[in-house]
Amino acid sequence: YALNKPLIGLNTLLVMANAAKNVHKESPKESLGTFGENADLFCPMIDARRMEVFTAIYTKELQIVKEPAAMTLSETSFDEYLSDNSVCFFGNGSNKFRAIINHDKAIFNDLKADASSMIALAEKKFTGKEFTDLAYAEPLYLKEFYTPSG
Repeated sequence: YALNKPLIGLNTLLVMANAAKNVHKESPKESLGTFGENADLFCPMIDARRMEVFTAIYTKELQIVKEPAAMTLSETSFDEYLSDNSVCFFGNGSNKFRAIINHDKAIFNDLKADASSMIALAEKKFTGKEFTDLAYAEPLYLKEFYTPSG
């Protein structure tokens, strides 16, 4: 703040979706199998304890189909998206969903995102001068912070 350096904010779910986009673009069939060949939508999932996840849905072009949200998973959680699209679920929360769904258009992958998945997104924001106001920047928490009492 004192040095007036710009701050670029990125949503973790978008970074994860960008990792999927990059893997899909670089080698669609070899590295992701059916993910690269058949996935219409990307659904990153972050574990949020119990049967909850933080998730969103993106197109292959990273357009938002379902806004980032906290969600309690059930076997019908993504039926409206799976009716017309194949969806690739990935991230550390996707194993919860894999255990309760049996749908032929649901694809699961162990794809991992890392810092390299942020480069293009950050560069685009930097070039477009899309900076976060340092005085008012705060993390986007999708649900209340939990502290055990006692």
